[in-house]
Amino acid sequence: MVEDPGYTTVQVARELGINQNLLRTWRKKYGKGNDSSGFSKDEQEGLYRLRKEVGRLRMERKILKKRRPSSRRKTTEVSVLFTAPRRVDDPIGV
Repeated sequence: MVEDPGYTTVQVARELGINQNLLRTWRKKYGKGNDSSGFSKDEQEGLYRLRKEVGRLRMERKILKKRRPSSRRKTTEVSVLFTAPRRVDDPIGV
């Protein structure tokens, strides 16, 4: 109500039946544009870092939970790797 245009702090304080200085104090502490989370800057930075890490760990867990293509094969299947034919004059290990 105090933040709405057209209302002054004095008018709102009268309507609520409180002192205007108390209303100003509340407005500074909890008003729009202020961080009303109650955490210090260091705590907010720590929370940001932890949330970022939790997101990364969730992504890693999701990746690890996916079945790998090799786990779908039956025990009777054999995988074959095809490579390009090697020429005789190619050095070995390159």
